[in-house]
Amino acid sequence: MRRFLSMFGVSAAMSFGLLNAGATANADDVSERMPPGLLFEMVDPTLCSMPPVSISDADLLSGLQAALDSGDPDMAPTVSGRWEGADSGDLMGQGYFNHSDSRGLVVASELLLRGEGDDLRYVCLVLAPHENTRLLEGAADVVGSEAEAIDGDTFMLVAMFGERIEGEFAPLAEVITEQGSVTFKQAREHELSGYLEISGQLEPVPGSEGVSGDVRIELDLLALEHDSQMNPINWGSDDLVDAAAPAVDDATLQEIRALFLEGIDFAAEPLMLSEDSDMIQHDIYRYDYQIFAEQSQRDLLDRDRDQVFYHQDDHLVRITRPSTNMPLPMINELVSPDFVLDENSAEDFRDLLIMLYGEHFFDAVDADPILHPRPDQWAFVNGTFFDDYTAFNVFTNDEGRELDVRYELRFMAQ
Repeated sequence: MRRFLSMFGVSAAMSFGLLNAGATANADDVSERMPPGLLFEMVDPTLCSMPPVSISDADLLSGLQAALDSGDPDMAPTVSGRWEGADSGDLMGQGYFNHSDSRGLVVASELLLRGEGDDLRYVCLVLAPHENTRLLEGAADVVGSEAEAIDGDTFMLVAMFGERIEGEFAPLAEVITEQGSVTFKQAREHELSGYLEISGQLEPVPGSEGVSGDVRIELDLLALEHDSQMNPINWGSDDLVDAAAPAVDDATLQEIRALFLEGIDFAAEPLMLSEDSDMIQHDIYRYDYQIFAEQSQRDLLDRDRDQVFYHQDDHLVRITRPSTNMPLPMINELVSPDFVLDENSAEDFRDLLIMLYGEHFFDAVDADPILHPRPDQWAFVNGTFFDDYTAFNVFTNDEGRELDVRYELRFMAQ
């Protein structure tokens, strides 16, 4: 659905999630502020999709310049503006909106930041209704996620500043809004335009290179595209109630709760407990956003919404689906060092992969889904990429232990 930079001939490759792969979150050091990716996940988990690694920054810049020089309105960015702060430069990209009479208007934009140098940066932002705002046309204040209730219509802005690393969005800083305003004008049902300006601070993302300082964003929302699949969420709604499943122990539940705004509902269920398995060494859970499914016109607990994580020592590790060639160290960490991958356990290991990544991630193929091309190699085929198979490629030692798991887009079955 998402078409980040499609005006430049680039297709989306991967989404930025609530937690980065391998990132940890401890209840003692998690800010009370909303995790940066949470709003993106809830509005649309494909937001902040990045061009694939095969397309260089130079290719993107040349495509951008060609689009600007073409004079073709269909090639023009639907959002453009200016970023003043770290890596000051011009912003341009695409914007989307959806509206619900019961929950108001939501706007999302994916932007390329072109500074003075040749390196590109990226900005992804979402405007969500705040305090039961139903505004569709007119002016409103823009607040940050820590703002107290104020009079009048307000939208909450969550924005991330980052870079592209190996085809993934790597956040460097969150935009903490201090003051701002937005104006919307709806010409027709599926046409929305407006103007946004905010000022605030950059808060470095833990684990990144870190970027801080003042920031100011001005955006012309020239022609926002209506996207009926985006989910309008009102973060000020009074009916976001606690309905967490009691199957999760209190300590884990409190740790999960620390990742969310107070009052946002989720349901967590254990999928596999280490004490009942000789395959894993950490408990595996899934959390869903049940309350939003009940309020939405569509099912939010579909294949993109179920999030799986495991509980390792004093932190949570979220499982994120791969979309390019990449190692999967989280699988190495999750699997027990005593587990032996062999003919007797290969099917169980495939079931574990399906549990972690979802049944939809495993398509029917015209090959054996479990291949054993060498004594120290197993391949669990999960689909096709053009004329090749995609697969989880697993290497072991002579005893079938010490798994080294990698995802490959072009695995050649032998």
